[in-house]
Amino acid sequence: MKQEKQEKNNKSIDLFVGPLGKAQLDALKFSANLALVDTKLEMIKKMESLNVMLENRENMTEFEIDLAEKLLDEIAVCFVELCDGSPEC
Repeated sequence: MKQEKQEKNNKSIDLFVGPLGKAQLDALKFSANLALVDTKLEMIKKMESLNVMLENRENMTEFEIDLAEKLLDEIAVCFVELCDGSPEC
């Protein structure tokens, strides 16, 4: 996975030359990371909502509890995979 990422970056570097090219690459990386942060924040909001739901289990059926727990687990796994390899997580 990392090798594919490096190959993509190497291809991008060949397309841009000089300081303007570096600035364009930095802008692309910044916008990609900004979108990634937004995705992570949305995932955290969803996990918080599910935790609030699970705190009030007495108002939920057994099926709803199981579904909320599985969804919370799945979102947590996706969040960890999304953060894998990024230094800010």
